[in-house]
Amino acid sequence: MILFVYLLADMTYWPPELIKVILMPKMPTCPDCDLFVDICICSQILPIFNTTKVSFVVNRKESFKITNTAKLAFRMLQNSELHIYGMKNEAFNFSKLSSNAEQRPLLLFPLEGAKELSSDMMFEKGV
Repeated sequence: MILFVYLLADMTYWPPELIKVILMPKMPTCPDCDLFVDICICSQILPIFNTTKVSFVVNRKESFKITNTAKLAFRMLQNSELHIYGMKNEAFNFSKLSSNAEQRPLLLFPLEGAKELSSDMMFEKGV
């Protein structure tokens, strides 16, 4: 439920017991994209068959937001996985990100001064 609290519009202080509370039902959301049902984009999402495996690591606080683009990209990319970190009293296990010793994991993060991704990085050490 969404709580709307309002006060009478004058400058007098009103004690909490005089505050009127109106309870309104929450608007229904899509269980897949988390947008309101009337603006759901699920039917517009087209699958992308990628050969490179993509692992998304998302903070738990971001995982519930409708602006979470990793969740959308995960639904589009067929060879992808979504991991949530930041769970209370639980350290993130980075070994989950690569199960194949021949694969070289690369971390993509929008940080000032970060290297631009290139095919040469596959052969560099310590990138």
